Formats: sequence, structure tokens, C-alpha cells
Amino acid sequence: MSTFNSKFSGVITSSPIGSPGGTALNVTNKRTNLRKPFKIGTWNIRSLFDAGKLANLTREMNRLSLDILGVAETWWPGVGECKVDNGVFFYSGNEDPKHRKGVGIVVTKEILKFVVDFVPYSDRTALLKLRARPSNLNIIQVYAPTPDSPDQEVERFYDEIK
Repeated sequence: MSTFNSKFSGVITSSPIGSPGGTALNVTNKRTNLRKPFKIGTWNIRSLFDAGKLANLTREMNRLSLDILGVAETWWPGVGECKVDNGVFFYSGNEDPKHRKGVGIVVTKEILKFVVDFVPYSDRTALLKLRARPSNLNIIQVYAPTPDSPDQEVERFYDEIK
């Protein structure tokens, strides 16, 4: 178990191999206006395009008691939000007919009331702004290009997240 050192004290715990998310951060600081700690996870989902995948994602999120889940490779077209059982799924994709790339962030109903804005920068980068004290909390979900990607795409990605 590793310790996460920043102004938001918490613990990063590793999940077993094969578990979605890989790691989760328990944020336990009262500055977020929340009455209880919350958990943030990430998961390279490798497509939410097939029927039932979003429902599976929210079930896993509930099973792991995650409040915020960033996902990569959603393969969803366009930009928007979608209500799910336990909250809202914000997503940012492209109009590619192959349905590749795409990122998203799922937040529970409890966290949704703290959402200030969702900013879809591209099909590889999105920002979720949460109301917190003393300042807002920004969560950035990214899907980095692989080493096989064209150099221009890699450079554009890193310019985007600067």
C-alpha cells in the first residue's frame, strides 16, 4: 500500500490484477464539503459501445464503492451526459465511424451536487470541476496515445494537457 501525499490526505490502494480501476484514492479531507470520505478510480474500459456495458460499469462501481470513476476508451460518439442507476456519466468522444478513443467520468448522485462543470476538451481529455473548499477540485481524465500512434497525435495530446 502506498501513501498519497498532497493537501488531500488519503491512501491509494491496489486492487487485485484483473479488477477494474487498478487503484482507488480515498479522499478524506473535510475541504470537499462532503460528510464522508469518497473514492476515485480509473478504468480503461475498452468500449462501452456494446449493449449492457454501461450497466456493467455502474455495477462494478457500486461493488467497489466508488464515488467517481474515470474511464478511457469509451468508444462513444460525441459529447454529453447520460443518467445511470447511481448518478451521471459525462463523456467526450469523436464522430469516427470506428468508435475509437473517448473518455468519460461517472459520478454518483451524492457527488453530482458538487459538480460545477464538465469540460470535454477532446476524445482523449476531459475535465470535471467539483465545488470544494478552499478551492474547487479538478479531476482530469485522459487517454494517452500509444507509442505506435503518429507523432503529431502524441504532440497534440501533450500540448492539450499542459
